[in-house]
Formats: sequence, structure tokens, C-alpha cells
Amino acid sequence: MERPSIVTAGLLAATAVLVVFWFVSSRFPAADTDALRHFSTEFLTRAQAYNRVRYGIFAGRNLAHLGVLALLVAGAPWLAGRVVALMGGRPTLGALALGLVIGSILLLADLPFGLWRYQVDTLAGLSTMPLGLWLSDTLKGFLLAQAISLPAIAVFFFLVHRFSSSWHLLAGAGLGVFLVISAALAPLVIDPLFHRFWPLEDKAMYQEIRHMAQDAGIEVRDVLVMDASRRTTRANAYFTGVGRTRRIVLYDTLTNQFPRGETLMVVAHEIGHWKAGHITKGITLGTLGFLALLGVIRVTIGTRPTVTHLPLVFLIWSLAALLSMPVNNAISRGFEREADGIALELGQDPSAWISLEKRLAAKNLADVNPHPLVKVVVFTHPPILERIATAEGAGPGRAE
Repeated sequence: MERPSIVTAGLLAATAVLVVFWFVSSRFPAADTDALRHFSTEFLTRAQAYNRVRYGIFAGRNLAHLGVLALLVAGAPWLAGRVVALMGGRPTLGALALGLVIGSILLLADLPFGLWRYQVDTLAGLSTMPLGLWLSDTLKGFLLAQAISLPAIAVFFFLVHRFSSSWHLLAGAGLGVFLVISAALAPLVIDPLFHRFWPLEDKAMYQEIRHMAQDAGIEVRDVLVMDASRRTTRANAYFTGVGRTRRIVLYDTLTNQFPRGETLMVVAHEIGHWKAGHITKGITLGTLGFLALLGVIRVTIGTRPTVTHLPLVFLIWSLAALLSMPVNNAISRGFEREADGIALELGQDPSAWISLEKRLAAKNLADVNPHPLVKVVVFTHPPILERIATAEGAGPGRAE
């Protein structure tokens, strides 16, 4: 297969996946015997209507993204020439400017889909954000992405020109270091750009969490609450950080609206991630995946990429991200199942877990009964019915 054909085949494969994904996600029935055993027909119908639109936005956004990048690749010689000329013929400055141009064009292409999703979430009662706050978050996200990607482009071309035979290995190692640093600093530098955090004020619950963590052999430093209600009615929690910056973060929608036992089960799940070392495993797998991607770029483009190749690098990166989603999400679901098992051991309250999953599903308008292809492509967590079945001791159940 010729090198350009590899990218063409990837584009065709990604387009086929997205079209089939949209087709099956818009037609799969919401209710079956297992779903109706736990949820009302009214909820299942409402959640299905919401998720069908959400999946359509996902497919449309990715198709638009790939289409724009394909056009940029086709016009790369002209575009790169003009941008480098504007930068005085300096390739490095030209690469940075071209990266900013590509990022800006992709932002504009993404904006209609982002606004559509914002409107759908607002109408469904899931978003509490004023439009101004949504626009501010979108702009912050764009600027943050450029603050990361533009230096990465500069480093990429420096390595290409300085180490023509080993730049891909050095870039992969550099990403591994970056992932470790970003995992440590994200709770301190990035998260506060979007949210406010404060210590969990329920001292009795905090002590219960510490004891639960000690039972798992883990020292919990910080349990924080986040002002999620400024943006959403969804309830959730997450773990973040490494070393001295690691912490558990609870949405205020969770602490304010969920019973104590269910909140503790959420925390037990996050402790499960720590106990299983999922951050370290994620960084390792991410670095290996990036090395594989750099190998594909090297085979496709050659050992000496130029500024003209930058749109093609973006396209290959996007194709790899999309086509690897089934593998990445399968790994993620495996991590989540492992954390679920640890949570059920620590919490020792399957009934609270089942009640929690039902309440989260209702709160988040979850797709509790996804089509198998939808699960494979976009589900980072096991579907709700599967998690309930696990707590019931009934195996993976219908959702598998």
C-alpha cells in the first residue's frame, strides 16, 4: 500500500465507522426487560431521545473535523507557503503560525456543534450555564490547547531537524515526561481556570473516607468539592493528581443531593482507581500509544517532515484518536470495572451501589441500554445495567 493510501484508507474507515455509528445509535430501542426492571418507560424514552441527538452531534462533529483537515491537507502547499512567507521565510515561526491557523479553523468548524450540544443540554435541563459562561469556557479551552500544542510543534520540528533518525523516540519519551508533569500540575494550574474548589465540610464523612482509604492501603490528602452546579445538574466525582497533588473531587451536585451512603460509594470507587494504579497505567499506555502514532507518522511522511506536512500530521493524529477509541475505551472500561469491584469490597453495601447507579442514570440522562457498537466506540465506563448487575452478583448482564 502506498503511503498516501494509508491516510485515504484511514479516512474511509473513520467515515464508515461514524456513519454506521450514527445509523445504529438513532434506531436502537431503549427499553427491554432488564431496563424496565430498574427504570420507568418515561425515563427510558426521554434518555433515548436525548442520547440520540448527542450521538448525532458526536458523529457530525468528527466528520466535520476530518473533512476540514482533509481540505487543509489538499491545500497544504499553498497555505504553508503563504504562512511561512508572512513569517519572513522562517520555518519554525511558520510552523507555529500554521499550527495556530489550523487550530483556529478547527475551532470555527467545531463551534456550531458545540453550540448545538449546549442548546440540547440546556433544553434537557442538564446545563445551568449562561451562554456567556459557555463561550468563556470555550475560549479558555482553545487558548489552553494552543498553549500546549504550539510549544509541542516547536519541539517536534526541533527534534526532526536535529535527530533525523530518532526524533520519534525522543518525542515519545518527551510526551511521557509531559504526561507525568501535567498529571501532577493539572489540579493546581488547569482545574482552577474553570472551577472553584473547597475542602469537604462534612468532617464525619471526611473521617469515614480516610478510614476507607486506609483499609485500601492508601493515604488520602485532600477530599474537595467542586462548584459543578454553576455549569451542570449532572452529578459525578473524579480522582486526579499524582504524589502530593493527588485528590478526590466531588461535584457539589453529588454532595448536596445524594444520600451519604451513595456518596461514600462514589468515593470508594475513586479510591479503587488509586489502589489499582490507574493513573500510572494510563500514563504508560498513553506514552506507548503515542510512540506507535509517531511510528505511523514517520512511515507515512518520512524521516524529515516539513512545515507543509503539518496539516497531514494533524489529520493522522485525529484519525488515530478516532480509530483507536474502541481500544482506549475498552481499557478504560476495564479500569472502571476494577474500581467498581474494589468499591463494592470497601463499601460493603451493594444496595447503596445499585441505588447510586439508578440515581446517577436519572440525574445524567444516561443511556443505560446502548447498542453494542455505541458501547464499543464511546463508552469509557460500563453501561449502567452492567454495573447494577455486577452489584447484584448477576454477571455482566444485558448491557454487555
